Amino acid sequence: MQTIAGGRYAVFLIQGPYTLLGPAYERIFNHWLMESDYELRDEPAFEKYISNPERVVPEKLKTEISVPIK
Repeated sequence: MQTIAGGRYAVFLIQGPYTLLGPAYERIFNHWLMESDYELRDEPAFEKYISNPERVVPEKLKTEISVPIK
C-alpha cells in the first residue's frame, strides 16, 4: 500500500485499453499542462484503475490519471 500526498490534483478519465495511457500522459504533460495556468507539484502522478480487465473488454476499461498541481 502507498500513501498519497494531499493537495490539488488534475484528474483525467481515460477510456480504452491500457496502451492509451502513454499517449494520454504525453497529451497531459506536453499539451494540457503547458496550456493551463497550473504547475506541477513535486509529487508523483498516479493511476486509479476503475474497471477490472478480467471483466471488461479493453475498449471499455476506465482509468483515472491524477497529476499533482499547484
